[in-house]
This record gives sequence, C-alpha cells and structure tokens, in this order.
Amino acid sequence: MGDMTAILLGGVLAWQLAPMFGVSAHFAVGHGLTLLQLLRLLRPLDRREKLFSLIVASGHLAVACTVILDYRFILILLATLVLLPKALLGLGAMVVLGLWMKRRWPARLRRESSPSAAAASAQFASHNYGRMLELLARHGHLRQPHETPREFLTSLRDEPVQVLELVERMTATFCTTRYGETVLFETKKRDLDRALVQLEGALRGDAPCAA
Repeated sequence: MGDMTAILLGGVLAWQLAPMFGVSAHFAVGHGLTLLQLLRLLRPLDRREKLFSLIVASGHLAVACTVILDYRFILILLATLVLLPKALLGLGAMVVLGLWMKRRWPARLRRESSPSAAAASAQFASHNYGRMLELLARHGHLRQPHETPREFLTSLRDEPVQVLELVERMTATFCTTRYGETVLFETKKRDLDRALVQLEGALRGDAPCAA
C-alpha cells in the first residue's frame, strides 16, 4: 500500500467512524497520517521516510498539547522524552554515514580504476594464469610456445567439464585483464584463488568442484 493510499484510507475511515464514537471528524487527516505511521512499523524505512515519520510524530505531539489536557498528556510527554532523542540520534547517524560514504566511495572508485590498479590487476591475473599453467603441465598438459591462451584452451576440450570450465574462467580473466586493462576487485581475486584450488582437486580426480 502506497503512502498516499494509506493517508486517504485512514482519513476516510476516521471521517466515517467519527460520529459512531462521538468524536470530531476534523482530525481525519491526522488519523490518516497515524495509519501511515502504523503501517511503516511493519517494514524497514529509508532515511527520507524516517525523517518524514519524525516530522509527522512531532506534529501529532503538537496537536496533543492542545487537545489532551489530562493525565494522558503526561504519559505522552514521558514517552516523547525517551523516544525522541533516540530517533534524532539515529537519524543524525544516518546523515553522517551518508555524507561519509558520499565522500569516500567516489575516491575508492577512482583509486580502483586508476592505471596503477589496472597494472596491479594485470600482474595478479598473469600470476594466476602462470600457476594454472604449472598445474596443467604437471598433469601432462603443456602449453606450446606458439599457442595463444585461446588455442591452448581449445586443446583441452577433451578434458572433464570441471577442468575445462575452471581453465576457461581463468583464461578469460587473464585475457581481459592483461589486454583489456580490466580492473579486478578483491572478490574477483578471491574467486581466482579458489579456482586454482578447485582445479588442482579436479586434476587429481577429487569430487567434482563447484564452478
């Protein structure tokens, strides 16, 4: 249910039920906002929604100051003194975190996409590919000097599917990083390290590895 739908539904219900309970129907909009607040308790909120909910709650408190003049207002005031500082603190923390991420993330992207990052990625992929060739050579699959990475991959087409898939994955990464200057993120580097371990097990004839 959308926010506007909740407000309209709550307002209409309040307007229709007000005579039944002997209360004023002039607060229909406020009751619609109350229904919206209740529905928002059922799901996580983003920063904009939390700010809006805090403003609505402040408005309800202001109205309560004028219409609730008995002991109930004391209870509302005590709850406000406990909950409002926590809400403001949480909202402030989200704002600070958002500003910090806004400043830090572009700098991180620039750092990881810089020429030095591309060179480091190419070095990592070359080292990974070299270790892969050593593993294959120990099991009788020696790459010839005249063979390109793709040609060597084609020569392994009769190998088990697990071996072929792992070699193909590492070869593709090597080519795109070495010749296409693709930057490798840390998750991809860890994936390549796992692929080497899986390839060694597949060549030994261990249980089929997860690609």
